[in-house]
Amino acid sequence: MEYELPNTFATATTYSPDSRVVDQLNKVLRGELSAVSAYDQVIEKFSNEPEIYRLSAIRDEHVDSVRALRTMITHEGAFPDHDPGLWGTVVKAVVGTGKLFGNSPALTALKQGEEHGLRLYEDLATENLNSEDLRVVRSKLIPRQEKHIALLDQLAKMQ
Repeated sequence: MEYELPNTFATATTYSPDSRVVDQLNKVLRGELSAVSAYDQVIEKFSNEPEIYRLSAIRDEHVDSVRALRTMITHEGAFPDHDPGLWGTVVKAVVGTGKLFGNSPALTALKQGEEHGLRLYEDLATENLNSEDLRVVRSKLIPRQEKHIALLDQLAKMQ
């Protein structure tokens, strides 16, 4: 009697990252990396202003968002981007121009970036994320963006 071993390797499943989800996550990550850079530029401009503390707090939240997004990308079995890419160059130019003309234009540039980031997060919330990552996007990252927009509105009115 001949005995045949079961072929367990044939039934093993392999996981490959959902490239659409990973692309969306990396797109948002690049935006967050750009935001950190933009806030660094504007904080430099506001170094002697009382607003610096609020701007620094927003910057720190963007750093936290970078960490969260990198974790999500790792959950997908992929590697996170490490630089903002072309978007970072555009943001630097816009914020740099705003800095030349005073505090209000710099705050306006930051607000526009936050509004763009909010749209990216809203789009991300429609993707096929795992339940924990989706919860983080909906309950933490989207409300954070909305809070940043409101705070920048307040700061702009004070100028």
